Amino acid sequence: IAPSTDDELYRAIGQLAADAGLSPPLFLKNLKGDVRATANPRRALTSYHRFLMTGFSSAWLRDFEAHRLLQQIVLELFSQSQYLADILVRNPELFRWLTSSNVLTITKTCGEYLAEATDATGLFQRSERKLDSLKRFQRRELLRIGARQILKEADVATTSGELSALADAIIGSVLELAYDQIAGAVEGDVRRELAVIGLGKLGGEELNVSSDIDLVFVYDKDGAFGSSELRLATLHEYYCRVAEYVVRRLSEHTAEGHLYRVDMRLRPDGNSGPLAMSRAAYFAYYEARGELWERQMLIKSRLVAGDGRVGEKWMEEIQPFIYPKTLLASPLEEIARIKARIESNLDGEKNIKLGSGGIRDIEFVVQALQLLNGGNNMQLRQRNTLLALRQLAQSKHLKENEERDLESAYRFLRTVEDRLQLLHGLQRHSIPESEEERRILARQLGYNSAAAFSKDLASHQTKIRTV
Repeated sequence: IAPSTDDELYRAIGQLAADAGLSPPLFLKNLKGDVRATANPRRALTSYHRFLMTGFSSAWLRDFEAHRLLQQIVLELFSQSQYLADILVRNPELFRWLTSSNVLTITKTCGEYLAEATDATGLFQRSERKLDSLKRFQRRELLRIGARQILKEADVATTSGELSALADAIIGSVLELAYDQIAGAVEGDVRRELAVIGLGKLGGEELNVSSDIDLVFVYDKDGAFGSSELRLATLHEYYCRVAEYVVRRLSEHTAEGHLYRVDMRLRPDGNSGPLAMSRAAYFAYYEARGELWERQMLIKSRLVAGDGRVGEKWMEEIQPFIYPKTLLASPLEEIARIKARIESNLDGEKNIKLGSGGIRDIEFVVQALQLLNGGNNMQLRQRNTLLALRQLAQSKHLKENEERDLESAYRFLRTVEDRLQLLHGLQRHSIPESEEERRILARQLGYNSAAAFSKDLASHQTKIRTV
């Protein structure tokens, strides 16, 4: 029978310490002190025992006694994130990788991630094995990025940037696998002129640990493809096939998990539209039928993978649609209606993303001002919310105190959002209902009490709503 109470867990760990040739009373005294210092002692202790039971407990325990900081680090990770704890229980060797080198102190770029992803997939021949290796690589990096934030080695902007760079690299790797898969079925090389555009948090380089990724696919020109082997007559059919492969492989679950939840609803005509379109087809759609919410959505559009030339030309072509020199109608009323509709579907004010005074309020303030003024000021055409806030203040569209309040609130709310999602690796945006869970969240964020956290939260939300 597995131990369940704290006393049973400590007795079991004490026996493991004795088996390792250590003094159980002395070891447990230090362990209990370290567990009590965490935000959630119960979660920390339970995962600590699970970690030891994966094997090599004697080696771990001797390391923890000789280097108590290692024990404090692993307990803090276990306390703050069941998601990271499950990764370490599944792959305990990653803790030594995490703590025996400089990986916790470095910030990686998309290029570095892409090189590492290529190394990971290069060890295998079959596409299924390559994709599973990508999932293991992603899991390792999510552990590193999450640990960096919990241990205060990276702030929320750095964390979001790394998560976005990691996603870019993985999308690019899967795109190459799609091309290779098709190339294996036809004679000669295949055309590789598809650009993958990230929208939303991915486009703004603002991903959370459990964000969906919003994508659209664009290719250069329509024309004949003429593959008798694949029964693809046109380039449109071909690039839709490539896009379908990328979306399916990013989304599918295997024994190694999945890579990303992919949302394609922001493409022209939503779920009923084609997965990939030419530059000319996008331009014709936006010119004839583009709506205000699509201008707002495209503010964050960014080339994340694929053909850079095609992606950059597409970006240039849609700028006049996003930022017209003259607006026939102000976007303010429509954006306000969109926000009111979002809030009407929420239960209470606990949702820090969509609720009153939440993250979406900041984003909508920024995007409304960008749409109003970006046609005549290219400096305002920023995808990233924090960068856009600073440019709006420099251009006098926000007062200094307004920019300061919104930036401080954005960092605060995004940090809270990250902690909520790191807990179980799920897409959560709501403050916990129970008093005990709120107390634990407050401790994770460095507060002495849930009341102190709630006071700061209310202050930020009031300032956001005022602006």
